[in-house]
Amino acid sequence: KSTLIYSFSSIINASIPFLLLPILTKHFSPEDYGKISMATILINFITPFVGISAHGAIHRKYFDEQREHYARYIGNVFLLLFSSFAIIFVAIYLFKTALIEITYLNENILFIALFIAMGQFINLIILSIWQAQNKALHYGIYQIALSLLNFGLSIYVIFQLNMDWQGRLYAQLISLFVFAFLSIFILVKNKLLKIKFNRGDMMDVLNFSLP
Repeated sequence: KSTLIYSFSSIINASIPFLLLPILTKHFSPEDYGKISMATILINFITPFVGISAHGAIHRKYFDEQREHYARYIGNVFLLLFSSFAIIFVAIYLFKTALIEITYLNENILFIALFIAMGQFINLIILSIWQAQNKALHYGIYQIALSLLNFGLSIYVIFQLNMDWQGRLYAQLISLFVFAFLSIFILVKNKLLKIKFNRGDMMDVLNFSLP
């Protein structure tokens, strides 16, 4: 049953780009659609560096015999996220001219791509915890709801607000952060988040996440 829920929610999540494809290609020029594709490539490139995929460490830590400091451990993952985000933010600012020439994207989109990557990571944290806890229904409902909001907002900003190709990225950003704030609320409510630096926790996360 759990495997079915995970598979179904993942299929729904993965189908959003395919459902939007005919809509975007029909509504936008090839040049505009190319910019959306380039922004997606940039997001996929940045994502592994934002939080350095430390959500995997959260999943693994759940099965550790010593779990009394789990909330602090998750807090250190957030600290790592903020640190990596700040470093990449500065890097984009310093090399924005070169990045604009390479990607043909404007400065705003470069930073939006970074924030989207951050939103994706925050959502992966709560999903990793639920997966470790075998809360497949929570996982499925959350992921499907996020996907539907992403799809609905994309349609709304493009057809109702008549935004250009950037509207697709704004819709993605808004939907991710709506659920990112929701995930943080869930973590705090369940006492699963404690922002307090701990060298041991940080080293454990880095040892797990870095190659």
